[in-house]
Amino acid sequence: MSTENINIVGILIDAIYENFILYKISDRWEKTNQGNVHNGTSIYEMKDFERIIEVLPNILSANTQLIIVYDVSCVNKENSIKQLLSKINQLKKNNLLPALVCIGHEQSPWNNEIIEQFSSFKELKSIRSVDHVNLLKKIVNHELAKTQRELIDTNKEKPSMMILGGFIAVMGIAAVAIALTVLNTSIAGLIVTAIGIAATFTGWGLFANEAFKNKKTITDEPLDYSEYKVLL
Repeated sequence: MSTENINIVGILIDAIYENFILYKISDRWEKTNQGNVHNGTSIYEMKDFERIIEVLPNILSANTQLIIVYDVSCVNKENSIKQLLSKINQLKKNNLLPALVCIGHEQSPWNNEIIEQFSSFKELKSIRSVDHVNLLKKIVNHELAKTQRELIDTNKEKPSMMILGGFIAVMGIAAVAIALTVLNTSIAGLIVTAIGIAATFTGWGLFANEAFKNKKTITDEPLDYSEYKVLL
């Protein structure tokens, strides 16, 4: 039995309070022969930049996904993002780049120094009635739910499909062997041989396809901007 930990950390640079707000959610799953067993969720919230930097080493792990959210109207957004990135790059424990989410439309394109440090850029429509702190929580929880679905789908029915593919391939090989040794060159032998070859390729195709899917990780599929629109 193995354990899977999902860690999503969102940091908001808020223009209203000119402050940094951190929201972290962790989810623990155990993989068993019967599937994935959910083992609880923990939530961590904090404000103030200095305090956030102080605790980051303790909450960042090798599988942490980082999301930085900022308000486009924030006067010091560039300096704040650079300051935050500098600290994150010193402390993070993996090679995953954070995602950058902008609340409002960014008129000025970011320079390469900023662009190269993020995996993706998203924009959210700014709505005054929506509290940005709650929006940060929704984004983080949205990513958690997406990762949970991917974790479940990774193991759901895939082992059985691989077993089925292997079984079909073996039966196909056996059919070919029987046709060649017992039925020889008769019409029946040719028919069984053709069926056996088809079954072999079908079986190996199923097996290889599921094996390839099982190699995919959460980072294979980038976040889609359209997914965030439903949160507003």
